[in-house]
Amino acid sequence: MKRPLLFLHGALSDRRIFASVIAALGDEREARAIDLRGHGARRAEPGPYDSMALADDVADAIARADDERLPIVIGWSLGGAVALRLAARRGVIAGAVLVATTPQLQQTKRFPYGLPASAALQRERGLRTQFDATARLFSRQVGGANAGAIAAIYACAKQASAEVAAAVFDAASQESLIDDLPSLTVPIVGIHGDADLITPLKAARFIVERAPGGAPLLVIEGAGHAPFLEKLDDFLTSLHGALASIEAASVGEAAGGDKKVQR
Repeated sequence: MKRPLLFLHGALSDRRIFASVIAALGDEREARAIDLRGHGARRAEPGPYDSMALADDVADAIARADDERLPIVIGWSLGGAVALRLAARRGVIAGAVLVATTPQLQQTKRFPYGLPASAALQRERGLRTQFDATARLFSRQVGGANAGAIAAIYACAKQASAEVAAAVFDAASQESLIDDLPSLTVPIVGIHGDADLITPLKAARFIVERAPGGAPLLVIEGAGHAPFLEKLDDFLTSLHGALASIEAASVGEAAGGDKKVQR
């Protein structure tokens, strides 16, 4: 069974960021991207903006969809954190592909692969006081050396709300999904660039090593934090592999039919 795909964007972004991926998939996959609360067409919606609240929104959207098949969620960065939250719930999604995802934004002794507290605070202050300059810097950090990727990210970022962006990063700095990892209820696969300047590859390894039974991690050489923009062909190859892995793992459940959890 080819399941529908649901793409979740990152912070300072919106559903438009996946246009090239969805176009490349063409008719081979039923795929759509949605805006998270506070982003894109939902820019004016009030918080909270933590991953749990965003996951509640996505679960509601899935429950309302006119499709009995549970989707596979492809979450990028912040969207990956939301996908992890959904993967810890039963009967909401069939699997999750985590793109450039970390279980914890801020560095701690327990998780040394995050941002130092001072760097997180500096970014939040920059978003509140010098939004455009901070959004441009963030776009360059995410897009790496790929001018097209930088332009696509900034096109979304410049239309974002400074207050929402700061609130999103503040919420992410205060939460951790580490304790959710051993209790994931669906198969996951990680896709990560080995040149990611935002989320280190070790963060992705941390996730897959703690998933029940372990999980695959597909590494795209030379890609940064937005591999689907920087190396589209390589990303599509990895995505197809990830989807095949998830659908093979969930084939037993699919034989009995899907049942959505109504929220």
